[in-house]
Amino acid sequence: MPDLPGGHVDKINITVMRNQSTQVNDIESGKLNWIFDPPPTDRYTQTKEKYEGTQFRTEPTISTYYFWMNQERPPFDDVKVRQAVNYAVDPDALVRIYSGQLAPTQQILPPGMPGYEKLNLYPHDMAKAKQMIKEANPSDMDITVWTDSESPNNDAGAYYQDVLNELGFNAELKILNADNYFTVIGNETTPDLDTGWSDWFEDYPHPNDFFQPLLSADSIQPTNNQNFSRTELPEVEKKVDQLGQELLGPEQEKGYAEVDKEYMEAAPWVPYGTRTLSTFVSSDINLDNIIWNPTFEDDFTSIEFK
Repeated sequence: MPDLPGGHVDKINITVMRNQSTQVNDIESGKLNWIFDPPPTDRYTQTKEKYEGTQFRTEPTISTYYFWMNQERPPFDDVKVRQAVNYAVDPDALVRIYSGQLAPTQQILPPGMPGYEKLNLYPHDMAKAKQMIKEANPSDMDITVWTDSESPNNDAGAYYQDVLNELGFNAELKILNADNYFTVIGNETTPDLDTGWSDWFEDYPHPNDFFQPLLSADSIQPTNNQNFSRTELPEVEKKVDQLGQELLGPEQEKGYAEVDKEYMEAAPWVPYGTRTLSTFVSSDINLDNIIWNPTFEDDFTSIEFK
């Protein structure tokens, strides 16, 4: 590929390690040369301040972090309930939970994606959210919240549980191992799939990558489902299909911005941020030469020893 080196090392050994704190320790000791995961939130600021510019670098992504709400079952079959939850969740609070590794947003398309136009349909307003829940009078107030065990997604799930409880729901939090989280919530036989955490990073730089796999009726599958909110909006899907057949340009980007707004008016998700990741390497790696791609992340062919 152009602009990419041919490689600087003879062999790369990959170790699978879930404990993010241990990863940081092993980078500091030189046992590892590079890690995929960011430092855990309780060590992120310290690590960044100590190593930024020499071994540590923040990296932008094209991503959306969100809470999904299952529209096929109460209470989230009511759009007023879903809109109320959007008003209740405070993206700025989640920025703090993520130790600043998040830029707040309230829509499906992230900054940097063609078609992105900033929306602010649901400015944080807990009083308004509570009034909307009171008016909607949901028939089922017992709900299950799902998230994975990876920091800080587990803390984000706990925050979301607290918000729902403040709205008057009886929310139970289920934290699953990150290795099988999406397999479990993507299986329609899993009981109590009411609402939970998810994220999406671009596979390719086109708005369809955020709409078709995540929000189209065709994406609702018995297993490996990715439309966790089980959203079906036929008229909006027709627009997405039509736009997808056209060459992406200013007119099409405007159309995708309108689609983004229409989906958010239906409120299948509570989007709360776009993620910043990091490159963190041992002291014997040349940080300056590592190439970051917002789709593919760190390019291994650019990693070299000093």
